[in-house]
Amino acid sequence: MTLSSTTTKAGYGGDGSTTVFPVPFKFLENGHVKAVLRDETAVPVTETTWVENTHYTLTGAGNEAGGTVTAASAPVSGQTLLIKRTVPETQGTDLPLGGAFPSQSVEEALDRLTMMVQAHSEEIARTLLLPETSDVTGLTLPAPAAGKILTWNEAGDNLENTSVADLGLTPVSEFIETLLDDVNAAAARATLGIDNFVNLPQRAKTAARLALWNLTK
Repeated sequence: MTLSSTTTKAGYGGDGSTTVFPVPFKFLENGHVKAVLRDETAVPVTETTWVENTHYTLTGAGNEAGGTVTAASAPVSGQTLLIKRTVPETQGTDLPLGGAFPSQSVEEALDRLTMMVQAHSEEIARTLLLPETSDVTGLTLPAPAAGKILTWNEAGDNLENTSVADLGLTPVSEFIETLLDDVNAAAARATLGIDNFVNLPQRAKTAARLALWNLTK
């Protein structure tokens, strides 16, 4: 049989009751399937790799149509179960010298190679890529550094760690951060504690402004 589908993974949202999930791709062995539970109800969000026969059972190895993952407990709302194919990068087919051509073994070996290629394609599709017309090569990420941000270097051909001060920016205080996230003027006035200022008579407002001005002299 050929391997005509490029599907290598499937995701299912939890509902608190469903425990049976289709595996919509062919896999040769149970060890070639990986199940990961993403929990967005946790803080921070977690991703847990499930263990077969502990968190789930699996059927359908070798079937062209795929198989089924049966969870020990149903994922709940806010959780997503990802089922993907991960084939070890090894070659275990040993072809004998002479005799009839072992077409079935050769086809399975080719399927295995194709599955490896598809797995890499799926991973590459989730990475950052430069435009095809870019002539930048040798792009590398610098080692992570606390308090730094990634920026392009002056030549525009690689990334480097830069501090906020290097960019000529001034960090704001924690108090100003609480002001910047206010969605409207009313929320900003509440943060500043001047809710009642707009309701003061004009003479009182002028006096308040003068008092603030004297405090800043």
